[in-house]
Amino acid sequence: MTPAQAHLTDATDPLAPVRTALLRAAEEEAERLVTAARRDADAAIAAARSRSTAVLREARRQGEQEGARAAADATARTRHAVRTRLLRAQADAYDELRRTVLSQVRLCRQEPGYPTVREQLSGQVRRLLGPEATVTEHPLGGVIGAAGGRSADLSLDAVALRVLDDASAGIESLWQP
Repeated sequence: MTPAQAHLTDATDPLAPVRTALLRAAEEEAERLVTAARRDADAAIAAARSRSTAVLREARRQGEQEGARAAADATARTRHAVRTRLLRAQADAYDELRRTVLSQVRLCRQEPGYPTVREQLSGQVRRLLGPEATVTEHPLGGVIGAAGGRSADLSLDAVALRVLDDASAGIESLWQP
């Protein structure tokens, strides 16, 4: 864990409640999106099974060996199509979650305590890069710093995306049946 991450997970971190609320809202939204994706996948599977049954009936009429081969091919294609659609839905849900998290975290700039948060982020940049670090405010909130060819990005977007990445295992569990 880097010092920046340790600082960001400290219990005294004023952004902890915001991150918690954002993650809760993001997880709820992701769960709704995954539920919808599962419904779509279930419908696609039902339709695929129906198509597969029809293919099997026709295949039997043409001969057992030819029918078995056609059914296997149709089932594989159907499974592939369903899997592709499910993965696409999961990617769409995650992209929507990212967009939601970023839009919500940017609202922090409107909170009365934001100047204190910005100062804490500036202090963290100086701890990471040294007291000579140049710290500038990021246009979307937070700060970025540079010193001696090194840089630190503690913009609100970067911090939120790191938190989201850290939570990725929990988010991936939403895709599990």
